Amino acid sequence: MENPLDGFKPKDASDYIARLEGRVLVKSRSHEMLLAEYALAVARSGFFATNLVHPRDLVLRRDGNEWLVEAKILYQGNATDAVRSALGQLFIYQHFLYSGTMAPRPLALFSEPIGTGYVSFLEENGIAAVWRDEGWHGSPTAIDCGLTG
Repeated sequence: MENPLDGFKPKDASDYIARLEGRVLVKSRSHEMLLAEYALAVARSGFFATNLVHPRDLVLRRDGNEWLVEAKILYQGNATDAVRSALGQLFIYQHFLYSGTMAPRPLALFSEPIGTGYVSFLEENGIAAVWRDEGWHGSPTAIDCGLTG
């Protein structure tokens, strides 16, 4: 049996120090942790996960279907910025990385709930959504396609 995580190599999720203009900041790698935890969850549902296709955060494959995943951390609960960023990146990737080819289905992955309004907004724009909230939850498309782990 093929390992569903053969193409997924988790990156370092530990915090690190960044020195900028005489300041010292601790930078979080929560984005990498979110991706690693989600990849493990969907692998249990039969998805094959890869993060080895730069600049994509994650690509999932199962049953002949492919999903392009863009992960976003909500900072101070700001769903607006996270949704805008995910939407923009997914549309840009679809246009520039898949021009002339069959584009994968888009999936926005969030570190916490984004609210029903944004879930509906993303669905209306053809983007499934998944978020972490004591487990994995998702939009109707994400649930129907088994993307909630």
